[in-house]
Amino acid sequence: MDKESQIKLYQEVINKFGLESRLDHLQEECCEYALERNHLRRGRININKLIEEMVDIEIVMDQIKMCYPGSLWCEIKNSKLERLNGIMKS
Repeated sequence: MDKESQIKLYQEVINKFGLESRLDHLQEECCEYALERNHLRRGRININKLIEEMVDIEIVMDQIKMCYPGSLWCEIKNSKLERLNGIMKS
């Protein structure tokens, strides 16, 4: 799916279900990721299942990002990246 179609789809999802629903869905997807991570560690699944859960998280995160000002998101992300860079240099 191209980027323009993704954005349109995400906006439809947000309009239909709302931000609160997306935040709840993110929590659910993160829990599913944690469970599958434990399953992978124990050899019960292969990496594809874990990646599937990470993609679910990414999709929901992309929807949530559309609800917040891009500048705020970028400012916080840059701050986190600078911190990580400092850790790596120490």
